[in-house]
Amino acid sequence: MDKDVMKHICVVNSLQKWKVAIDDPFLIGLFVEKLPSSIMKVVVRKSRKREMGFMETASLIQELISEQRDVASA
Repeated sequence: MDKDVMKHICVVNSLQKWKVAIDDPFLIGLFVEKLPSSIMKVVVRKSRKREMGFMETASLIQELISEQRDVASA
């Protein structure tokens, strides 16, 4: 799952070079809708409290994936 997040970040960085608005809610939504429901739930809850950009959302997702992996291996 980490590799998938990194692929999305690379694509977004490329889009940013072409002046595409990466913080567009539609683009972030496309990214978030592919997540497992356990991670998506947390991301949606936090994004409702305050607006997050793409990179902030991606960072949160990476953190949640890491936490989920740690819990699974405990």
